[in-house]
Amino acid sequence: TGLASGGQLIGTLLAELNAEAAALEDRRSLIAPRFAAKRTELETNLQMLDAQRTAMLEQKRLQAARASAAQNLLRSYETLKAQEAASTLEVERQREASLQQQQGAQDVILRLANLDSDLARIGAALASLPIEEATAISEIDGALSALRARRAGVEREAGEVLRAPMDGRVAALPAREGMSVAAGALAAMVVPEGECANLVLAPAAPSDEACAPKLVAELFVSTKAVGFLRVGQAARLKIDSFPWQKYGLLMGRIKSISGAPILHDAASENKSPADSLFIAQIELTQPLSIFPGDAARLKPGTAVSARITTDALNIGRLLMM
Repeated sequence: TGLASGGQLIGTLLAELNAEAAALEDRRSLIAPRFAAKRTELETNLQMLDAQRTAMLEQKRLQAARASAAQNLLRSYETLKAQEAASTLEVERQREASLQQQQGAQDVILRLANLDSDLARIGAALASLPIEEATAISEIDGALSALRARRAGVEREAGEVLRAPMDGRVAALPAREGMSVAAGALAAMVVPEGECANLVLAPAAPSDEACAPKLVAELFVSTKAVGFLRVGQAARLKIDSFPWQKYGLLMGRIKSISGAPILHDAASENKSPADSLFIAQIELTQPLSIFPGDAARLKPGTAVSARITTDALNIGRLLMM
C-alpha cells in the first residue's frame, strides 16, 4: 500500500501497469501474423525441396544406369584384353571411366540424403509451429493475467481507507508520504480518547473526574527491586518534560507487574540475568498541579521516572532498631 497525496503514487503505478499491458497486447497481436509468415516460408521451402528431390531421384536413376553401363563395358574390355584384342591402355581408360561414373552415382546419393535431411527438418519445424504459437500466446496471456490482477489490487487499494479501530488522537506516525507499508507494519499509533481523553495537567474539577482518561505509565524495574513491589502500591511519578519543582508529582498506583522479565538489550550477545528487567504498569490517579492559567497535556511516549514506597517505619519501631 502506498501513501501519497491525492493518490499521485497510485495514479502513476496504474499508468505504468496500463502501459505494460498495452505493450503485451501489441506483442500478442503480432504473434499470429509472425507465425503465419513463418509457416508460408517453410511451406515454400518444402515445395522447392520436394521438386529438387524429384529431379534428384531421376538423376540418381540415370547415374546408376551410366555406372552400370561403364562397369559392363569394362568387363568387355578385360575380356578382349585376355583375347589380345584390346590393349592395356584401353582397359585402364575404361576402368577410370567406370570409377568416375560410380563416384558420380555416390555423389548423387549423398546429395539426396542431405536433401532428405533438410526435408525432415522443415517438416518438423512446420509440425511444431502450432505448439510454439500456442506457447507464445500462453506466456503473454499469463503475463497479462498477472498484470490485470495486480492492477485490480492497486485499484482496490486506491479505494481503501485505513481506519483506526477507535476514536483518538494520533500519537505517532512512522509512515511517510511515498513509503511502502508492508502487511502488519505500524503505520500510525492512535491513543483512544473520549469526551475528555487528553489529560490536562491542572487541578481537575469534580465534574471532570468521571470522564478522566486512564493513562498508564510503564516502568522498567530491575530484578533486585521487583521483589519489593506489589499491585496497589502508591507511586509518585516525575515527568521529564514538566519539572516536578514547578508542576509537582503525578500520583498513581501499581496496576500490574509482568510475570516474566525481558532483556534490557535484546541485541547484546553477552546476556546475563542482571540485564533482565520487569515491566510495572502504573495507573495515574491524580493530575499534575500547575499555576493558575497554565495548561499542558501529557503525550504518549513521554519519559517518566518513579518513586515507590516499599516499606514504612514508625518512630517507635525505628528507635527499637
